[in-house]
Amino acid sequence: MWDPKYLFFSDVWEMGVSWHATAPPGDWACIYLRQQFAQVKPSHAFEVSSVVGNNEPVAITAPAEVYR
Repeated sequence: MWDPKYLFFSDVWEMGVSWHATAPPGDWACIYLRQQFAQVKPSHAFEVSSVVGNNEPVAITAPAEVYR
């Protein structure tokens, strides 16, 4: 689940995005955030469940490792 499909970098943050694109309600997206040069592993992670439910992102356990 945490093998990101896209990585985004700013001067301070790294953001990894992964998703599962299937027919609702099996679709989801996961996002993790890590401060570059300050953190070894992500400190924040969120999941957005299926778009059908129109739900807000939910905080989840951040991955223990960063894969590249």
